[in-house]
Amino acid sequence: MRDLHYLLLSVGLTWLMIMVAAELRTPTWTRAGAKLAFGNREELPPPSALAARAERAAKNMLENMQASRRRAACLCQPTEGRAA
Repeated sequence: MRDLHYLLLSVGLTWLMIMVAAELRTPTWTRAGAKLAFGNREELPPPSALAARAERAAKNMLENMQASRRRAACLCQPTEGRAA
């Protein structure tokens, strides 16, 4: 149960990282940022250093989530010869 708990916590952290990266890329608290976020994204300005770093960190977390998910799936399955 402990591994599954950590997996669920990391899912929440991943979602938070993606939301922070998106918010830093298109600051929706301004009128221009909201227009960018809800409009056509073909002409986005280049990201700031902080927004680019947040985006890379979120993508890295998504890649690592795949390995964690596989590991948790293997640990949750019963194996032969082991008492339940």
